[in-house]
Amino acid sequence: EQVRQRYCPDRRLEVFDITAQVRGANLRLSGEVSNPVSKQALLKAMRNVARTFKIEEEIVVLPEARLGRQRFGIINVSVANLRSAPRHSAELVNQMLIGSSVVLLKQKDDWFYGHVEDGYLGWLTAGSIVRTDSVGLAAWQGSDLLRFADFGGKIRGQPNENALPISDVVLGGLLRRGDQNRDAASRSAWTQVVLPNGRAGYLLSQTLSSG
Repeated sequence: EQVRQRYCPDRRLEVFDITAQVRGANLRLSGEVSNPVSKQALLKAMRNVARTFKIEEEIVVLPEARLGRQRFGIINVSVANLRSAPRHSAELVNQMLIGSSVVLLKQKDDWFYGHVEDGYLGWLTAGSIVRTDSVGLAAWQGSDLLRFADFGGKIRGQPNENALPISDVVLGGLLRRGDQNRDAASRSAWTQVVLPNGRAGYLLSQTLSSG
């Protein structure tokens, strides 16, 4: 408990999920941590206080190896719900806006668990993110990003109010500036924007500010 309090004082920010089981002369530690230092500190502490036991450990240091290089995500929907468990009925922890990033730690079915930009941990649906590696994330964050500055709107497939929408967007959402291959009049009123998944659309220029 002392190790947990030191390395994981707030379970909303770090993973420290450890179970201890005594099996004869063996003490088995299993679970998950998000900080490799906390694992080493726990093993050292247990060896000091349980000298008569043989310590066995199956502690996974997140992120899961199966995630490979694509250990990052970019929110690709107007608002993504961060849940306390991998189900839609679970407690809502936070909400993330399009263009924000998440560090992925593990996957369960169609859900990903990770750190979002404010440091909180939670579960996001696979359909709400675009997975990428560190290079892809840096490219997105280093691009010409625009912030939506109105309360709510529609990203249109063409630069006019009657075009079909391709996505919603809310105040604070981030989108990449796209190529402007339209006539001068359209460019003055509309700006092409690109979603994290690469799909392009248009927003009124007056609703955008520099990201």
